[in-house]
Amino acid sequence: GGNRGGVDVVVAGDVLYDDDLAKAVFPWFVELASSGVEVLVGDPGRWVLQEGKYNDLIEKVAEHALDDKVVAEHHGLHTGNVWRVKGETE
Repeated sequence: GGNRGGVDVVVAGDVLYDDDLAKAVFPWFVELASSGVEVLVGDPGRWVLQEGKYNDLIEKVAEHALDDKVVAEHHGLHTGNVWRVKGETE
């Protein structure tokens, strides 16, 4: 299609846990999505998402319960989520 370099999908995990990292990668994700690339991000909904700064550019497309061991190891986060990044025109 008309997307960047023939890339159809970008999948990223564990990149929104830190505000500085999120500020570095999220504009690129939006740029990719705006050019027609499907951008999916795996994140349990950490504080970067909870602050709401990206709410208009991201939507949850899947939610999966984590087992007890994983919950204990990850500070009580109970779900693993997949978020779709929206393009500027959506």
